[in-house]
Amino acid sequence: MKPYKPISLKKLHHSLSMELDKEIKDIKKDSISFFASTPTPLSNEALNKNKFTPSINEHRAITSLLLQEYLSVSMADILVDLQVILSQENTIKIRSALERLKNHEPIQYILEKAHFFGEEYIVNKNTLIPRPETEELIKIIIDDFIKKRNHYEKDLNILDIGTGSGCIAIALYKEISKYYKDVKVDAIDICKDALQVAKANARNLKADIQFHNIDILNEGLSHKHWDIIVSNPPYVRYSEKSNMAPNVLLYEPSKALFVSDLDPLIFYNSISDFCTKNLTPSGIVYLEVNEHLADEVAGIFTHVSRALLNKHYSNSNKKDFSNTIIKKDINSKNRFVIAKI
Repeated sequence: MKPYKPISLKKLHHSLSMELDKEIKDIKKDSISFFASTPTPLSNEALNKNKFTPSINEHRAITSLLLQEYLSVSMADILVDLQVILSQENTIKIRSALERLKNHEPIQYILEKAHFFGEEYIVNKNTLIPRPETEELIKIIIDDFIKKRNHYEKDLNILDIGTGSGCIAIALYKEISKYYKDVKVDAIDICKDALQVAKANARNLKADIQFHNIDILNEGLSHKHWDIIVSNPPYVRYSEKSNMAPNVLLYEPSKALFVSDLDPLIFYNSISDFCTKNLTPSGIVYLEVNEHLADEVAGIFTHVSRALLNKHYSNSNKKDFSNTIIKKDINSKNRFVIAKI
């Protein structure tokens, strides 16, 4: 058998990047970034202008991740043009991954990992890929419970509704545990397969999370109260589906993304009902929302009338939300609703 010859890592990187770039740009209707950071719908006007056509630099970034993963090299190795031996096994892996990328499969699913708040998480077809916007939500919570408060000797109870990969619950546990004496985190999800991923991430990242297989629309964790209840539930309406990126539509779990146009606030109504009974007296609810429905979501928490509460609940522990605000994300979109008892 002939020995494999060394090849230029820089030339290999360039060749793969150009091949991917040409393939994607040849399909105008699918001109969309592989790194689309949010499932928020894109306008037809934006798509028609090819505003989101991926750049060659983006494809270079994607292919560099493949090479780093499969050849155990660094970005610095690519830049200095390290000579590498490309085995048949690695050639097959790289070619297979490239074909999957051409079919719009997210690089995170191919590598089965994604980064969120400085940590590496396992992700697969059962979980959404963590978004930068959700990192912003974590920062907001940290600001409220660490930088603006002096409760370092107190306990704190947190609930994550619709945990998916577990990234929100785990990030909050790791960050807030640095400052609070005892942090207890519960996380729920309707999908058992997603919970298996979340549990693996918690083990890998040494986060003590209690996971529960629960459908928030039909049940909840009873006889317990939390200081923080956080959720990034499904919020994209089916009518917005046609304007979404193919990498999201084809691969990310639809149940974690979409809601009916007839009842797009179904999860927020359920969460509001649950929170009014299960938040501590000074508790806060943090929600990620569809930018087009932020006012409606805020309204659910702002206008919970006493008459309605009395009609459905005789128990005096039921609470109103006295202060509800909308916060924008880094792109100036109405992305977060925060409600306080």
